[in-house]
Amino acid sequence: MAPVGSPRPRPAAGATRDEDGVVADSVPLYTPRLVLTPATDADVPDLVGHYRDPDVRRFLWDGVEVDDAAVAEAVRAAGEARPGIGLWVIREREDGPLEGSCGTRTNGEEVELVVSLARQRWGRGWATEAARAVLDHATAHGVRQVMGYVDEGNDASARLLRRLGGTGGPHRWTLTS
Repeated sequence: MAPVGSPRPRPAAGATRDEDGVVADSVPLYTPRLVLTPATDADVPDLVGHYRDPDVRRFLWDGVEVDDAAVAEAVRAAGEARPGIGLWVIREREDGPLEGSCGTRTNGEEVELVVSLARQRWGRGWATEAARAVLDHATAHGVRQVMGYVDEGNDASARLLRRLGGTGGPHRWTLTS
């Protein structure tokens, strides 16, 4: 999948945050097995640790140094481009540890799906479940097309996009509502 920490546009005019740093439009997303909570500044240390894991990092961040500042900027930028766009932290339950992240982000005029999952959660359908919740949220906010970009050799992400109904491939996929 595409890197979460690539440059992003500045916050949209009028974007507001609450006292915890959550964008006003951000809401938790629930699936039968997972809780996806909007990423906040408090999640930055856990996200940095997650993104630094060699198995997670293999296809993320396009060689950008993963540090607190880069992740904090990605968290701050999440959800501020327009309604329905954001970054969520994946947990098995609300008080559980961070198991990954999933979201959508703007990339020029496109909206792009981004997914990362801890290795111990691979192969359990969590990425599909989280991505469906994020895509449903985006669709509910008027997003009609989401792109998925897959690096050479990232067969798991290509399979994920196919399961989500994506067309195209092998490196550029289109998901439509």
